[in-house]
Amino acid sequence: MNHVTAWLRLHILYPLVRLVQYSRHSRHRRLAVLIDGENITPDLIESILTEITPFGILKERRVYGNWSAPRMQHWREPCLRHGLRAMHTVPAKAGKNATDIALVVDTIELVQCGGLDGICLVASDSDYTPLVIRLRAAGLFVLGIGDSRSPDALVQACTVYRWLQQPGTPELPRADEPWALPKTHHGDQPTRTPASTANGTRPQTHAVDNDPGPRLLKTWQAIAKEKGVVTLSLFVVRLQQEYPDFKPTSYGHKRLAALIRARTDLFSCTQGKQPNDINVERVPGQAPQNIRDLLVTAWQCAQKQDGWLYIATLGSQLRQIDPVFDVQQHGHKKLSELVHAHKNVFEIREGSKGQYYIRLRN
Repeated sequence: MNHVTAWLRLHILYPLVRLVQYSRHSRHRRLAVLIDGENITPDLIESILTEITPFGILKERRVYGNWSAPRMQHWREPCLRHGLRAMHTVPAKAGKNATDIALVVDTIELVQCGGLDGICLVASDSDYTPLVIRLRAAGLFVLGIGDSRSPDALVQACTVYRWLQQPGTPELPRADEPWALPKTHHGDQPTRTPASTANGTRPQTHAVDNDPGPRLLKTWQAIAKEKGVVTLSLFVVRLQQEYPDFKPTSYGHKRLAALIRARTDLFSCTQGKQPNDINVERVPGQAPQNIRDLLVTAWQCAQKQDGWLYIATLGSQLRQIDPVFDVQQHGHKKLSELVHAHKNVFEIREGSKGQYYIRLRN
């Protein structure tokens, strides 16, 4: 009988006591939240703070990123509204993870200064796994928050992990799934529900919205110029940040990752250096099959002055997108003739010396 009592105490009573004590003091736990702003979209901040509330009191709130980059500007309003500190990082070289390093260093400093019972890490990057392991070894509570792209190693390392998007549906299609092209390639016109931006204004849409190719290419080129290597996870996050109204369901896909992988006319997806990384590369010599879409893509990607683009610059951008581009293959001798054939897409202005400038019609 004594053995039974001892077993009940050890395996039932003591764990229950610890659980009650844990739940009793969890709301008084002092926490610091550190957010990788380049890895998480700002429209999730409400969900993030809601997830943190049951686990303690926030003593420090920080968002990390290169605040000179356009994509980080979307974090400004949430920072002001929720009292988040904007922590600026400047990469010494394109492609370097300055934000990750700064976040790790600051976490260690916060812990060493004392006054914290735990850390809330908001990221979906496996690079943070060693940090979490060290924090747990030091006896700290670690709450991880991320999306369905979060690697298992990071999830398992945290004391508690919360998904902003429940991982019931895989982010990426399986290797044996067909990579069907978007519906628009088969002539179907997707139904789009008008969306509004955070400030209440409706985002501008153009006639080419039926094909997501221009947006995908523009975002890919921006990341490639900045980072050198475009990963699928970063590609998805950047699209969400720059185009809040961009819905993959409008093109026959549940997730942006599936839409990107389906565009085999534009991209190829390969295994990256890390097990959880998928690199997205441009398909050489390929461009949107519709010349109208190609012109719009080149216009969007090129550098403009006051919204107008010099037609010679358009030609350079076209060759950058498609090195084998030849205007004669599209029935015209000159690029200016090709552009004039698309007056319903572009406004055309002639300069004092006979040069042409174009602007995309709204």
